[in-house]
Amino acid sequence: MRLQSIAVEQTPRPGHPSSAVSKQRAVTPRQVRRVMPSILYQLGTPALPPKLRGKSPRWRKGRVRTLAPRFPVVRKPKPVPKTRRKQA
Repeated sequence: MRLQSIAVEQTPRPGHPSSAVSKQRAVTPRQVRRVMPSILYQLGTPALPPKLRGKSPRWRKGRVRTLAPRFPVVRKPKPVPKTRRKQA
């Protein structure tokens, strides 16, 4: 943040008076944060732009579309009811 404060000019917000006294003061962290997007835009990014990989082949004309194979539903067997023991 200290390095950015060197690059920031002191520009007052609209409605605030700009006097010679305010130009002698150090730049505040809020003023640096306000100007950060423009500083970052000027710096750019170290990343390269994405490379184009060509056009995708798509679905060829005349090829018949087939449905995905369907499998029968596997169901559980019916539960056998428990038998109660007779009490003597």
